[in-house]
Amino acid sequence: MFSLRSVIIIMQAARLVGLLGISNDVEGIIDNFNLEEICEYDTVSDFLSMDTEEFEERYDKSELYERDILYCTQEAWRYQGIPTPSYDGIESYDVDDITAIRFVNIYAAKADMPGKSDVSESYREAEMLLIPYYGDYGVSMFFQERKDGQGREELKLVEVSFLKVKMSEYDRREVAPEELYGVLEWDYYYGWEELQQAEWNISLAGTKAVYIVNGLIPNSPSQIFVRYQEKIPDLIFRNDWEYHFTAWVDEDHFICYNDGGPIMIHLENGQIEKIKQEEDDYDAWGCEYEIKEKQLIATCLDEEYYRWDIIREDGDVRITKVGNDC
Repeated sequence: MFSLRSVIIIMQAARLVGLLGISNDVEGIIDNFNLEEICEYDTVSDFLSMDTEEFEERYDKSELYERDILYCTQEAWRYQGIPTPSYDGIESYDVDDITAIRFVNIYAAKADMPGKSDVSESYREAEMLLIPYYGDYGVSMFFQERKDGQGREELKLVEVSFLKVKMSEYDRREVAPEELYGVLEWDYYYGWEELQQAEWNISLAGTKAVYIVNGLIPNSPSQIFVRYQEKIPDLIFRNDWEYHFTAWVDEDHFICYNDGGPIMIHLENGQIEKIKQEEDDYDAWGCEYEIKEKQLIATCLDEEYYRWDIIREDGDVRITKVGNDC
């Protein structure tokens, strides 16, 4: 989890957007923080000036990633963007959209595929998240303590991000306040660090891996992360409630479950298939699931409740119920 020595610094800055124009503003920010070797002026300028749909039409997410630029949509945050009760004095916000582009300097986030990433304690000892705020967007700079070639510790810049938050028409604030940027980025890097220390569920051929981050409260949803062996950004599925991993079916399909029943995720098309149907007459609450001999089996307290056949056909996978007299 995030180190107790972590600190977030929110810096209030003048709202330069509209005064200097976005291009000049971006150039000034990058120059002021000496980010020329990390950030791309044109990409940042387009990101800040375009709406989400226009930016995604112009830029391919995988091509950006090849240049060590991670484009994040709202699935990257557990925050749902709906009003939630206040916890520990944190105010509630009603958000329509959250996006970010992250420029990687020393990209420690992409762990190797084998189960647990090798992250030493000295590597994780200190983090700092600096967030200059410019009214219409925020700039986060994430630092970690590293050892140089001579074993001396120094704070190194890992990642620079430009974030945009679009408030809902139902929220009284037209512009996202600076506190919200701090909440979002703290939550993002809190989950980021969990991913570095996680035991990933590796696919049968070892080309992909899955890890599920479950929220702490009902309005903090689960995220199912799919990581690829090749240089492809993580695929993220966000859900309204917690999920647990069952097993891989093949390289493009795996099964998860919660108290509502099992689901199968299709990586070939990014779809989530609900397996338990309303007519499946068993109570899914408390059930666990396993794959055995080409069947998915639902059990509760070691008692079998339900079975489905797993059918592979022309590269696709279908789940069909069998006669259930359990």
